[in-house]
Amino acid sequence: MFRALKDRLWLLPLTLPPGGILFLLGSFQLGWILLMFFPGIPIPTDLRAPLVRVPWTAWVIVWLLIFWLSSLEHALGRKRKFDSVSAKFFKAYLNNLLASGHALFERSGEKDFYSHINDWQHRVIEALGIGLGHQASELFFQKMDTLHPLTKAYRESQDQRSQEPLLRWLQGHLEELDAIRSSLEDPKLLEQAPDLHSPEGPRDKGKPQDPKQLRLPPR
Repeated sequence: MFRALKDRLWLLPLTLPPGGILFLLGSFQLGWILLMFFPGIPIPTDLRAPLVRVPWTAWVIVWLLIFWLSSLEHALGRKRKFDSVSAKFFKAYLNNLLASGHALFERSGEKDFYSHINDWQHRVIEALGIGLGHQASELFFQKMDTLHPLTKAYRESQDQRSQEPLLRWLQGHLEELDAIRSSLEDPKLLEQAPDLHSPEGPRDKGKPQDPKQLRLPPR
């Protein structure tokens, strides 16, 4: 009980309205109180008439409204800070994925190269699902599966006995992932990320998408 009360008292100063608003509104209410209890105090008529007509319920409503709006602003400020930190962390993780993807070029001579790039693809899709939502990761996979299908690249690699098709697949994924990372520089682009990186381009948000068309690569 005491701990809960202490936490709320600690939060109260953080949600107070700006000092200017408190001073201005407090001055008007002080004048109203003086007029109510000491009507003989000399106050200019143009200020006395409006103050006298204000009921006490109006003061209560105004104070409650100001404190409520101030608490909303405090909550929004914390959300903006959280979103900013999350975006920076997500961008840093995408940078790590890009670096690890480029490092895979040096492992193209290994026999299990296909396994490495397949695991890397799943890491990318999982990262996009966490950072941008599951729809963004599904749309990313759909676009890449249309432009650079991994199974096709693998078959061509086996037929040609060369890693070149798999390397082209990796390069295409790296370019698309870099485009997504660049979109983090603009918050508006970040909000539209699932549309910007879909195979068909921007979608009509008024039309619901068929969930059967959304799929992820099998593990």
